[in-house]
Amino acid sequence: MSFLSRSAIIGSRRFQFHQSYYLRNTLNSIRLFDRKININYNPNRYLSSKKTEKDEPSSILSDDILAKAGFEVDEIEKHHKESERQKQIEEAERQEKENEKENENDSDNDKRERRKRVSSLDRKRDRWGNLSFFSFVGATILGTAYLARNWDEGEEEKITLPGESYVDNGYTPGLMYERFKKRFQSIFSYFSEPAFEELLPPSPPEPYKRPLTLVIGLENLLVHSEWTKDGGWRTAKRPGLDYFLSYLSLYYEIVIFSSNSFMYNERTIERLDPNKLHISYALHREAARYVDGKIIKDLSLMNRDLGKIIIVDTDPNCFELQPDNAIGMKPWDGKPDDKLIRLIPILEYIAAQPNIKDIRPIIRTFEDKFKIPEEFHQREMKLREEFKKEYELKKKNHKGNWAFKLLGLQPLGSTANVSSNGIKQDDEPKMYIDLIREEGQRQYKSYLKFLEEKGQEMLEKQKQMEKQMLSDQKFSINKLLTEGMPNQEDIAKAQIEKMQKVQQAQPVQ
Repeated sequence: MSFLSRSAIIGSRRFQFHQSYYLRNTLNSIRLFDRKININYNPNRYLSSKKTEKDEPSSILSDDILAKAGFEVDEIEKHHKESERQKQIEEAERQEKENEKENENDSDNDKRERRKRVSSLDRKRDRWGNLSFFSFVGATILGTAYLARNWDEGEEEKITLPGESYVDNGYTPGLMYERFKKRFQSIFSYFSEPAFEELLPPSPPEPYKRPLTLVIGLENLLVHSEWTKDGGWRTAKRPGLDYFLSYLSLYYEIVIFSSNSFMYNERTIERLDPNKLHISYALHREAARYVDGKIIKDLSLMNRDLGKIIIVDTDPNCFELQPDNAIGMKPWDGKPDDKLIRLIPILEYIAAQPNIKDIRPIIRTFEDKFKIPEEFHQREMKLREEFKKEYELKKKNHKGNWAFKLLGLQPLGSTANVSSNGIKQDDEPKMYIDLIREEGQRQYKSYLKFLEEKGQEMLEKQKQMEKQMLSDQKFSINKLLTEGMPNQEDIAKAQIEKMQKVQQAQPVQ
């Protein structure tokens, strides 16, 4: 191919390229102008609001014409759609900014108008609200400082619970926080502390005073309550309960300490001791502490010597403050058993100790609090075997004292039993605890005989005294509001005075 022909071909191709380029730009401009005209000017716009696809204006440059002319329709449409989408986004952002500015202006105007429309009553209400808020903040700060101050004289001993540690005085952050915490908790201790600081009145005079106090739980120890669909609630009394209370009342001041409220157990306790001869006092849930969901029976509030109190209960939480005073029992399920009777020997043995001052060293010798009756029985059997062996050995040693037997005299060191009236008993040896039980059974029989003869008469006198006390009672709601509830000492004094008046009014036989 010659140089001239090659140059002609290149020139023609350049001409075709420039021609297509200018033609394409011209067609795009015509098409955009055509669309603009069709959008801005529509002759059917005012004739009908409903438009169909046939009524819509269309461009004279269809896709077929553009394709025949050598234009890429898809790229043009894609570029056009992207440009329109970008314009819409920019328009939306601009409109949003304008709306925000208008809203800010409107809110500022509303605030100004609202301030203008505020009445004097609204201003006064706002002023009192601010004053109340700052007063509350100031009172909170002052109250916190007051609760964190140093201890007053004797204050810490009153609000410190058993087992809690004491907090020293001082104004370090730690000490102030501990004092604030203890004082703040003491505000709510009213609902968890016992109703009285002394749960029992003072002990009676010496002729009527029992040397020891026996505190016994009620639920699942002396009685068992269960609910059935047919019979409802039923309460069963444990086998041997009457003998248990009447016999031990010869040695102990018996106090029933229930874990339930007074309103649920009043009638139950009355039926356990209708003559009011065995049970000295009855305490209820109101006399116990409530700590961390546990009911604690604090023996230090009994107004008795702590070394002379024994508590028997089924819940170890009840005696966790004084474990050395406790004898544990497994809960009774309502089935017949004799475990309550098996508890008598250990209690009888402790009460029979001469001039006993503290029962805690005796109970401390038992490791398992819930197996004390069984362990005491094992100790007693071992001691009895050793006693018999010692007796047999002494008996063999005294067989050679034939001279004393000829004279009718008792050999020196003999263990033959002689009764108090001088009558010689059998040669069977008796331990000290056997003599205690014989004496206790003798007193118990005489006590039962006395109840058979005078029990009904005593019950009638008791009812008369109660009626007399109720009729002479001067307690009223007005006195309750002005003076408060009377303490137990005042109640005990009033009862003693009424009893003395009733006894003086009775004729002397």
